[in-house]
Amino acid sequence: MLFRAVHHIFIEQGATEITAVDTGLVVLNFLYISAFSILLGILVGLLCSFMLKRVKNLTESATREASLIIMFGYLSYVIAEMVELSGIMTIFACGLVIDKYSK
Repeated sequence: MLFRAVHHIFIEQGATEITAVDTGLVVLNFLYISAFSILLGILVGLLCSFMLKRVKNLTESATREASLIIMFGYLSYVIAEMVELSGIMTIFACGLVIDKYSK
């Protein structure tokens, strides 16, 4: 996440030296990536938990249930990478929400 924030400011925008404004932009970009990655993970985790609670056919088999959890974790990762967020933070948040609400 921090690498993407720094890369965006210095490589993509062509900054040549570090100024106070650039440091502030890096911090804001880091916070933006972190917040939206966690939010995306929470949303996908809630969707998976909702499906596990409401669709009883999915929980009859441990294989189906495990496959669904793995697919939703991977889905959160793919979506995060497509919109240039942190896939790892998204998977972490998704896993925490699924663990909390799918029991």
